[in-house]
Amino acid sequence: MPDVKFQFTRFAKDDRGGIAIIFALSAMVFFLSAGLAIDAGRAYNASSKVQGAIDAAALTAAKQMRDGNLTDSEVEAAARRLFDRQIVASGGSLVNVSDFTVVVDQANGSVEVKFEGNVTATIGRIAGFNTIDIPATSLAVFRPKNIELGMSLDMTGSMRGAKMIALKAATHDLIDIMLPDNGPANDVRIAFAPYAAGVNAGDYAADVSNGRASDGCVYERLGRNKTSLEVPSIGGYLAVRQDFSRASRCPGSAKVLPLTNDKELLRRNVDNFSTGGSTAGHLGTAWAGYLLSPEWSAIFPSESEPAAMGDKNTIKAVILMTDGEYNTYGGRWGGGRQSGVDARGLCSEIKKQKTVVYAIGFELRNRSAISILKACASSSVHFFEAKNGAELRDAFRSIATSLSNLRLAR
Repeated sequence: MPDVKFQFTRFAKDDRGGIAIIFALSAMVFFLSAGLAIDAGRAYNASSKVQGAIDAAALTAAKQMRDGNLTDSEVEAAARRLFDRQIVASGGSLVNVSDFTVVVDQANGSVEVKFEGNVTATIGRIAGFNTIDIPATSLAVFRPKNIELGMSLDMTGSMRGAKMIALKAATHDLIDIMLPDNGPANDVRIAFAPYAAGVNAGDYAADVSNGRASDGCVYERLGRNKTSLEVPSIGGYLAVRQDFSRASRCPGSAKVLPLTNDKELLRRNVDNFSTGGSTAGHLGTAWAGYLLSPEWSAIFPSESEPAAMGDKNTIKAVILMTDGEYNTYGGRWGGGRQSGVDARGLCSEIKKQKTVVYAIGFELRNRSAISILKACASSSVHFFEAKNGAELRDAFRSIATSLSNLRLAR
């Protein structure tokens, strides 16, 4: 007869079945943990895509609301279309949307998008998790920045003919991009500083020369502050013809035009551009800076008053464009070295005022002039070498588009 006590003791000590049970339980826990981790990863990935999609929808809808004068319902529809497009493009089409709310505040220029949804769990369903919620919200307050652009444009004799035709076409392009017919023109103002050996200051010549400019033509500052942006005053007025023994001509019909959003006025001024004379590039640079300097507010009409330097709601920029050597100073050909020195100094002052400087060499072969323009430009990407009229138009379009994008930045 078997020893019952012995058999029971063997059974009690046999742990082979227990190990199998423990392993099975451990494997199940591991399997569920891994499955939950996979589902959590899917939810995190979906949440990231949803957040990106509603951010884009809110911001773009806010832009469209401002630029297109959309109604609340049109903004809501635009936001949903943009969200759907973004979420599909990002590969997040497995997201289940349970609620999508758009809150529009026209007065504050804001669009808030609220999202409620989930992703369907896979392995997590074994543990009772059928879906994983991924709520998200995004608020876009869209207040486009203002733009003040001063354009220093070469009107010298070498610009005659095809070059001037190209410059007029390029400037018209820029105006059309920055002041679209169906857009809010009050946010963007453009000013012209045409130059040759001098600058035709037109109606402002008397104020900047202490009443001494009889023909509107002005040159460098007399005395101090020749490379500053300060308003003309005693000891710092601009010179006129009688201050020099041989003063060369100013652009005839191409006069200084202070900041304006009047598109037709700008276009008429472009059409009146004319050529003649040598290149005092520093004068064009100076006037591009003067037109944006709040210190000159007393000189220009109230509607052309520049914003304060450092105004966070305003982008200030200048374009310096020339096709030739800096070769004139004091209204007299042969002062290229001093013209270059002053141009660099003026560019430095302009950039100190948080103004973006774009520089364009148009069919320009003079290495000294190219060096000056490169030094003046805010960076290498702000300098353009246009080898022909088509490239000049491309440069102007690129600048206009770049500034428009900066204006619309969040």
